[in-house]
Amino acid sequence: GDKILQYGYVAARAAYIDWLKRGAIVISTAQHENFGISVVEAVRFGCFPLLPARLAYPEIIPDHCHPHVLYHDQEALVTQLHRLIDHYTDFQELRVSLANSMRRFAWDSVIDDYDRLLETLANRRMLKQKSTIQPINSLANGTALSGNRLTITPTPYSSF
Repeated sequence: GDKILQYGYVAARAAYIDWLKRGAIVISTAQHENFGISVVEAVRFGCFPLLPARLAYPEIIPDHCHPHVLYHDQEALVTQLHRLIDHYTDFQELRVSLANSMRRFAWDSVIDDYDRLLETLANRRMLKQKSTIQPINSLANGTALSGNRLTITPTPYSSF
């Protein structure tokens, strides 16, 4: 239709995704944005984006799409929006391409990488903790513990 059907927060995730799938265009005029997850989700589910050529958006949107998606000022936004509304069917191939490119941010696409990364970090932390809590019988080169006696053998100074 020719009216806005949904605006603002939607409490249920499934309902939110249904609204995104029914949408046609997502516009951001954000002055501050850390990543743009709401835009990513809207594009992933089929909305064509019009976004400022700043913040995280140029990194999220594939380079070849920038001229069609990113705007530099309000006048450019209005011009691009008019063109998109007047010729919406001309942008269908690009819309599908953008939706597919946003798949890389989907949870099921990144969870395995996150699991591997977190496991690597946890293992590094465990190794670091183990290396700082050394058994006293192997403290340093030339240092040894025998029974209750600590023996320190001086090592010659060396320069590298």
